[in-house]
Amino acid sequence: PPPVAQHCFSDRGDIWTFRSLRFRSAFHWSEYSLNLLDLDRGVGVFWIRSAEGLPYWTQASPFRSLFHWWMEKYGAQLVHAAAVGTRDGGLLITGKGGVGKSTTALTCLAAGFDYVGDDYVLLTGGEAPAAHSLYRTAKVNPADMGRFARFHPRLLGAAAVAGEEKAVIFLEDDGPGSLVASLPIKAVLTPRFGSAPETHIETIDKALLIGAATYTTLAQLPHAGQKTADFIEAQLRRVPGYSLVLGHDVERVPEALAALLQRAPTIVPPLRETDDAAPAPLISVIIPVYNGAHFLPDAVATVLAQNYPKLEIIVVDDGSSDAIEKAVAALPVQVRFLRQVNSGAAAARNLGIRAASGDLIAMLDVDDLWPAGKLEASLALLKEEPDTDVVMGWAQLMQQSSDDGRFSFVGSPAETFIY
Repeated sequence: PPPVAQHCFSDRGDIWTFRSLRFRSAFHWSEYSLNLLDLDRGVGVFWIRSAEGLPYWTQASPFRSLFHWWMEKYGAQLVHAAAVGTRDGGLLITGKGGVGKSTTALTCLAAGFDYVGDDYVLLTGGEAPAAHSLYRTAKVNPADMGRFARFHPRLLGAAAVAGEEKAVIFLEDDGPGSLVASLPIKAVLTPRFGSAPETHIETIDKALLIGAATYTTLAQLPHAGQKTADFIEAQLRRVPGYSLVLGHDVERVPEALAALLQRAPTIVPPLRETDDAAPAPLISVIIPVYNGAHFLPDAVATVLAQNYPKLEIIVVDDGSSDAIEKAVAALPVQVRFLRQVNSGAAAARNLGIRAASGDLIAMLDVDDLWPAGKLEASLALLKEEPDTDVVMGWAQLMQQSSDDGRFSFVGSPAETFIY
């Protein structure tokens, strides 16, 4: 056990105040592992009490934090994504946990696709983005084990049998698909569940696609920040991107993906660049919440509606007694979720600031909404006035109708929020 309490570590393992660029460090409370890496000497440590009883995600992708820091030094980046493909090229499938990445990847392998990984892959640039394999594993829900019997599954722990966790499959080249070391990325997809039997492909705003990969990667890897977000954006700008709407008939998913690869997708126009083409800053959006779970979906929706590609969303629960965990799990993107005993909104904001990875901080109370263009306007003012530390807009009080749910303005900002 560590010599300090859990609140001394961030949700993803950062050790507060340890910010050395040479010595990377993290403590993962969920597995009781201390991770250390001396980037200059190339010496790493993964220190645990015992190898027995490690959680399934650690056995499926061991040394993840060490690989993240080490590969970043050499111009590569671990990304929370799956990667499969055919002779026509590879597909990177990214998004929050539980959206179907692993099931899609394993179904494609069973259908004869090439397979790089289902949860974490290594992304490189060069002449074209490519995904590389680190782990010959796959994770599936125990209820789906029967569909993948030929992969010789090995369940890890009683929790997997009880259906509370996922099972890990250690893969072998014993079927129609192939385990490959690398695939060139031809397109990037973020999945969501549809209502029809068939799987189909839809267009998606490139900022939302980049955000899908950025949110989930930043939320899980210690010391991930501006450099991580810049790398992901730079590579995903170079390839077309789509929304993968998964149908109920899982066995037909590979057909849709094979058809997409055969169509040789047209490159999606890049996001609008700034005048000086400087990388956009990573913004950490901090949302404190106390018994406001019913407000959270709308608040996060207005953040996503900014169409800004480099965001991390940090939700700080100030000791709520409502269904906040359920509300967080239902969000369309992965957020960093911090908890504290009830200490007030200021303490919740400060906890979020301490965990933030972004170069800029934005505050949003859970019962507030951002208008379209709010971030763009704030960034423009910061750019025009480089000595400015804080940008703050007017706030408009609104009242929601109990009949149709529409909002109406109450008073004016100059009168209601005079400061």
